[in-house]
Amino acid sequence: MSEQDTVVLQAYKQSEVHKAGHIAVVLLVGSAQVFYGNGGLRELVVFLDTGSELSSIWDKPADELELPTVGNATLSISTFGSEKSVTKECEIVTLQLCDIEGGRHELRLHCGPYITGTIQQADLNKGDVDFISGGFNL
Repeated sequence: MSEQDTVVLQAYKQSEVHKAGHIAVVLLVGSAQVFYGNGGLRELVVFLDTGSELSSIWDKPADELELPTVGNATLSISTFGSEKSVTKECEIVTLQLCDIEGGRHELRLHCGPYITGTIQQADLNKGDVDFISGGFNL
């Protein structure tokens, strides 16, 4: 693989019906080192939504990390499982991620409410574990 190749990790699983008729969905979640407030590093759990038009962060971690506000936007937000969207004025903040080589990458994120509900860890088969263990670059 050349240095210019981009590796994208996606998880796909057929929907399964669980208790009370809920459908199970596999979401791609990982952790990242982020810079905050005084320049320190903190590990943050991230949800990688490759199909989203905008990037977002929940209000609580944005406040805890003291992320600088750079603007505002009015968004129509639909939470997982809801049938209606809610219009909300959201702050736009910047966040700096630290890559594996120590480089900084600045993201512009929309602050919003917690939208996923309860999350359970998926069972990975040997092929999944082997692939993830091989490492990948963002």
